[in-house]
Amino acid sequence: MAPTSFADGLATFFESLEATLYSSSSSQPVLISVDHNSLEQFLGVLQGPLNTAKINGAFLDVWRIAGVGQEELRNSAILAWLLDRSETHGQGDLFLKSLLNVISDRLPLGFPQPSDLDMGYNTFLETYPLGNSESRIDIDISGPNFILFVEVKINASERPEQVARYRRLAEEASNGRSFGVLFLCRSLAGLELSEHDRVVALTWRDVSACISSYLRDNPATDGNRVLREILRQLAQHFSKFN
Repeated sequence: MAPTSFADGLATFFESLEATLYSSSSSQPVLISVDHNSLEQFLGVLQGPLNTAKINGAFLDVWRIAGVGQEELRNSAILAWLLDRSETHGQGDLFLKSLLNVISDRLPLGFPQPSDLDMGYNTFLETYPLGNSESRIDIDISGPNFILFVEVKINASERPEQVARYRRLAEEASNGRSFGVLFLCRSLAGLELSEHDRVVALTWRDVSACISSYLRDNPATDGNRVLREILRQLAQHFSKFN
């Protein structure tokens, strides 16, 4: 079948390549017959669009260039920026609502809900809600009718009694408001939080999914292309932590 566009042809090529590479369940090497002339012609055609994309900045990754890496404090600051309704992304509470919606099936009774955000809230990075050095919270999100703590993990592991302490701190700081703790980590495998009724675990892939959801629901325009590209790169950056 003749491709309808260069992009379709490229997609077809990689789909066919994947099907060929994984078509055999045998441990024996898969022998592939290659038409070298056709492949050379294909790669020659590919070179032009790749060079154009590179010149246009399609391969830029601002988060890699900034050296953010997997450092928890830096990524916590980026996440706090994303979830802060007053920040420069200009999207208000959209990302926090989206994140809560992504994990809505995991939210227990009494946990902050997307509708709780409608009365507004403030986002704080690295707070001490009870005023002592043992109670540091990575991200503190507080509104008139709820309080939400976010504990950020990338490479560090959960310390003994850490989750129980966060849950207790959230309840003590809530003063009757709905409260909860989001425990953000690489993987849910082996994580046991069932005994903590207001603690919900999520992964960096969940955060990436909420950004991707925004990109799907908000088509590109001349006015939002810069923001969309930064967010697209951020979604890719966070997805690498899983």
